[in-house]
Amino acid sequence: MRYIFLSLYLLILSCSYPDIDSVPDFKNLDLSTEESIELCKLTSKKDNGKFVNCIANLYDNEIMPNFKILNISEEDSVKLCKLIYSDRKKLLSCLTDYYIHQDNK
Repeated sequence: MRYIFLSLYLLILSCSYPDIDSVPDFKNLDLSTEESIELCKLTSKKDNGKFVNCIANLYDNEIMPNFKILNISEEDSVKLCKLIYSDRKKLLSCLTDYYIHQDNK
């Protein structure tokens, strides 16, 4: 009899937990740049093409990529700059920023 009451008690308590449908979807999170880069690394799974495309989506024409944080190769940095900038002056500025970062290492 004691086991029946215990099981009824647990059944009543378990009904008070929120439903799995009430869990947030996490699609509107504000991530920092470092967190976004880590997310790109996790989703690309060592595929440099996917990684560069993911990083290019983080930046727009107004924000210059931070090559200190990215730590990518010269070939990938050229691809990234070409994906972000269509204007030659901004493209040149992006590539120059990469090489300046390389000189400071």
